Order: sequence, then structure tokens, then C-alpha cells
Amino acid sequence: MPEERICIVGLGEVGGALFRVMEKSYPNIAAYDLLHSVRYEEDGKYDVLHVCIPWSDTFLNSVRAFVSIHNPSLVVVHSTVPVGTTAKIPNSVHSPVLGDHTNMEVRFFNFKKWIGGPKELSDRAERMFYRCGMMCRQVPNSEQTELLKLLCLAHYGVDIAFNRYATEILETIGAPKEILAEWDRNYNEGVTLQNRGHLSRPILTPMKGSIGGHCVIPGTQKLSDLVPNNLLEEVLKYG
Repeated sequence: MPEERICIVGLGEVGGALFRVMEKSYPNIAAYDLLHSVRYEEDGKYDVLHVCIPWSDTFLNSVRAFVSIHNPSLVVVHSTVPVGTTAKIPNSVHSPVLGDHTNMEVRFFNFKKWIGGPKELSDRAERMFYRCGMMCRQVPNSEQTELLKLLCLAHYGVDIAFNRYATEILETIGAPKEILAEWDRNYNEGVTLQNRGHLSRPILTPMKGSIGGHCVIPGTQKLSDLVPNNLLEEVLKYG
């Protein structure tokens, strides 16, 4: 059988790193974004599209345009999207990216590549990732992975928001802001000695000001749009 023709749409932090990782196992893989393309045929047929463009109001229209042009039998959406988005794209699965973006090529191997969607399509995606050296975890539908990604971002946002709050309170009594991290490290050591490491807390650098980046606040907003909650509002107010 001839090799599947694969194209990555979007060459930003995620798409660019994914291209460099997959190119080692798929030397003829193509890629396209608005600035430049790699081995991309405008009117060619691609069996698999990997979607790595950021979410926007035009996301679905953009993806559907590529699907219409290339008629892929598998679309893998890596983007962080509102729940229910991937199911609106023919032949699609959702496979969110985990970890920070400082070294995405490594992050693909630090975490399992979760895949949400129909079994036959998820199996194809898993075989492709496995060939590149990634381990996978399948769930039955894309709504689960879409939601898990948003929950992950919001959970981190809650940790940051509490850190902001705690730092502000410590400053009001003249305590050094670093003392919270020292307390939490001591707490983590204690619960670990009790074989209760599952109770460990994240240790964050004392922070002030707004929550930066392009993931946590937009992801929390998508979750809040789906199910509003006062806890999420506390995160969003630091955005």
C-alpha cells in the first residue's frame, strides 16, 4: 500500500514542533500555514490533516475549507477548542496537547497523546503517533478530550489565582512572599513520608499581576461559557 499523504495545517508552536517530530518518521509529510508551506500542494489530496491552528470565530470555516479542498479520510484536531467543535468536522478526532510550550518537541513524549473520537479513526491516529514514538490513550468521543483540556487549563488557572491571592495577603502583614512556597514544600515532604503523596500541592513561584500566555485565560473562558462558575470567575479576573 502507498504511504498515507499527511499534511499539518498551522506551523506555530504546536504545529511546527509536531512537524519536526513527525518528519523523522514521515519524511514526505507536508505542512501549510499563512506565512509559508513545506512540500504543500494547494490542490493535492491528503489522506490525513493535522489541524494546529488556534481557535477563533473562523476556526470551523477554515478547517472545513481545507477538508473540502483535500478530502481527507482522517482529520486530527490538536487545537484547544470549545466542547462539541471537533464533532462538526467530518472524519475527525481530537488530540489535545499537554504541557508547557517551552520545548514542545519534548512535551509530545512527556505525556500520553490522548485521542477522542470514533474507534476506527482513533486507531489510525494512534498508529501514526506510535510510529513517531508517542504513547496514546483513547476515549470514545471528542467531547471528552475537548473538556479535559479545558479543565486542565482552568485547574492550572485556579492554582495561579490562589497564588496571586495568597501573595497579596502575605504582603498585607509584611511576610515574605517566598514563605508560602517553603511552607508547601515542607507540607509535600510530610505527606510523602506518610505515603500520601497524592495530597501534594503544586509549588508556584510567587506571582503578581495578570495571568499571561495564550492558553489559561482563553481556555478558562471557554469552560466558563459552557458551565459558568464563581471559581472560574476568580481566575478570569486575573486575565
